Amino acid sequence: MKSPQSICIIILALIVSACVAATPDTPRQIHKTFLGTALGAGSGAAIGAAISGPAAAVGAAVGGVAGMLIGRDMQNHVTPRDFVTRQLSCMGVKILPVGEQMTLLIPADKVFHSTSPRMKRSAKPLLNTLAVFLSHYPMISMEVDAYSDNVGPSLRSEKLTKARAAVVAQYLWDRNHLDTRLLFTYGYGQQSPIASNQTPTGRAINRRIVIHFQWIPTYG
Repeated sequence: MKSPQSICIIILALIVSACVAATPDTPRQIHKTFLGTALGAGSGAAIGAAISGPAAAVGAAVGGVAGMLIGRDMQNHVTPRDFVTRQLSCMGVKILPVGEQMTLLIPADKVFHSTSPRMKRSAKPLLNTLAVFLSHYPMISMEVDAYSDNVGPSLRSEKLTKARAAVVAQYLWDRNHLDTRLLFTYGYGQQSPIASNQTPTGRAINRRIVIHFQWIPTYG
């Protein structure tokens, strides 16, 4: 089995080879952007390995590849906001913009352990991406709501959803330093189902985190 460092080197080699294999018609500036981004990916992997060990090298390499893809999309006139919006959609988050208001629907099962307000470790990439997404919007206010299915006592569901909403809000606050005066959390328990609670699929849909925020549009 190849070591994490070897994996990083292979990833870097593949990226650089893809950059160098530009056609004669490729604009020089785009070629340089690809090459610079690829080298940045490799450097990030090497630094991660030196500081935090082999596991960090793999993480840094993957992060570097993501950085290269962002650079490519930037050349195709895809803004950072568009890119992170696409990433959230791929992660199963529904984004519903209405004018200067935005609603995000996040399956609670992607974030929390079953019947618990304890966050899954695997949820961090999703929440980190969400924090980046929110950083692109100058906000007037934000509300984090949590809902459950109809399993168990309603009072317990309400307590659980209040705790889950608070956990998500705290995580986002830690990363974006949102003004706490503009941040609200609510746990609605079994109220307002959006699917039938008669099936496992429906109950999973009802277990959700909903983020509403109003933002200040920028023009020009």
